[in-house]
Amino acid sequence: SIVEKMSQAAERGDFDFETLGRNEHPGIDTEGAKEEEKSHRNWKESVSPDILEEIDDILRRWLPPVILARLDILP
Repeated sequence: SIVEKMSQAAERGDFDFETLGRNEHPGIDTEGAKEEEKSHRNWKESVSPDILEEIDDILRRWLPPVILARLDILP
């Protein structure tokens, strides 16, 4: 929730330093997709299986088992 609040503050321009603001995800074709399809799409559908495996490997290295279990990442 803290990260979410920080990102919202950055988007509003609440910080007294330069922030990147909001970046559009380059992997989503917003022009071709229907509104219904966009609302049900998640980030895992936007990356390749190889990238997902790399992300899981990084998370296994840095996160404790209890968090990995919540994220459904097998040890």
